Amino acid sequence: MHKALAGADRAGIWLLRGSSALLLVFLILQGVTAGVVLGGSSAAIALHSLGAYFVHATALLATLSALWLWRRGRLLWPAVLGAVVLVLTFVQATLGDADVMAAHVPVALLLVGLTVTLLVHACQITTQRTHFR
Repeated sequence: MHKALAGADRAGIWLLRGSSALLLVFLILQGVTAGVVLGGSSAAIALHSLGAYFVHATALLATLSALWLWRRGRLLWPAVLGAVVLVLTFVQATLGDADVMAAHVPVALLLVGLTVTLLVHACQITTQRTHFR
């Protein structure tokens, strides 16, 4: 394999791993601020809303890095999973803005589970050439 190709693949894999890990951290912080919001803190509402932007940005970064890997001949599933997570972050924000907590909380748990899945599997990707598995 050409060294530049291997280096680019390695960079993409690490970008996917890093953005997935960062997304997981932001989702956990969102859970913490949500708990503080339920405790009655009005300042936590602003912090929770601000955290949503970080969740969207890191979900976009994870999706773009997965798409980049897929375009370079790597696996398709991280791109699909990343796109699902990205769309769900906007569904989550919409449900939160509409105060539909009966759906907002389960979607939050689903997002955490899907992000953990993306991160675990991203950590198992190697630089060996694999097509559409």
